[in-house]
Amino acid sequence: MGTSGAEARVSSEKESRRRALRFAAHFVGLWLLLDVLTSLARPLHDLVNHGLARLMALVLPLVGLPCEARGDTFYFHGTRARLDDPCNGIQLATILVAWVLASRTSWHRRGLAMRWMLPTLAALNLLRLFSLVGLTVFQPALVDVVHLYVWQVGMMGAVMAMAVGWLRREQAGAPRRPRG
Repeated sequence: MGTSGAEARVSSEKESRRRALRFAAHFVGLWLLLDVLTSLARPLHDLVNHGLARLMALVLPLVGLPCEARGDTFYFHGTRARLDDPCNGIQLATILVAWVLASRTSWHRRGLAMRWMLPTLAALNLLRLFSLVGLTVFQPALVDVVHLYVWQVGMMGAVMAMAVGWLRREQAGAPRRPRG
């Protein structure tokens, strides 16, 4: 006796829900693990924060803003800007890495995803920092609102767009199992 179309559809829906729950559990578990590991890795945050401050000190003079970096702080246009850990993009990177690692695709495809996602995230973070510097110089009253609300939502939206878009493309290219 064969299964009816309705029974096969219910079975397929159950399998889809099970796969989605398994992905979600793996993603959350990996993200928590990576978040804990990176929060314990103080030298990693210091290295990134100091590097970003030095990069700002190298680039800002190219656009006419003298800048000096000391540790994780840079000084420009009479302003002191300290790079805190959430500003360095590491937390957002852990979301992307956990998402990619939780996916059911080959390690090669995961590696390719991280090769474009992480540099894209770093470039967006630099754009965020440079825009905040520009606001500090030209529209200082907007800095707090843009920093705390616009860019926070924008960066999280970019991370989700990259992650979900990549996974959808991966699923679209995956071979389909025959129904029945």
